[in-house]
Amino acid sequence: MLSITRTLAEHYTNATKIRQSTYGAALTQELRDSCAVLAQFLRGSCVALALRLLSMHTGNHMVTSNSDTLDRIFTALADPTRRAMLARLADAETTVGELAEPFAMSRPAISKHLDVLERAGLVHRIADGRVNRCQFDGEPLRVAMALMEQYRTHWDRQFNAISRYLERGNK
Repeated sequence: MLSITRTLAEHYTNATKIRQSTYGAALTQELRDSCAVLAQFLRGSCVALALRLLSMHTGNHMVTSNSDTLDRIFTALADPTRRAMLARLADAETTVGELAEPFAMSRPAISKHLDVLERAGLVHRIADGRVNRCQFDGEPLRVAMALMEQYRTHWDRQFNAISRYLERGNK
């Protein structure tokens, strides 16, 4: 049992190293397969370690990190109530109560919207005695703007190509 535990730990260590290599996807799949067999055999003390290996992400950490950040930002911006909250907070810091005033919804609903905005890093709640103050933070929007800038560049090139094509057709 101890040798199998050691083998599983070695597989995990190797998988962590392989994740960073160029051959990561194929080799990590082999490791996942072998660890699945080990996990079935163990069914006990090492299952948590086996599950960690099996659920391990094999992609580029920076891409995943940015992707998760972008997902949270765009999720926060997808709702008109949250966009309205951000617009108010961009003007000035306010309390949760002041922020909730124009919306016909319960405080728990407002709090859930604020939770989404906080997870995206767009809002910070600051406890001030019995009152929570909300503050806008536009820094996470830089990540979203960088992505949109890449697409803007692409579409500018596309529109310029169409423009050149149409100009050639008119001559």
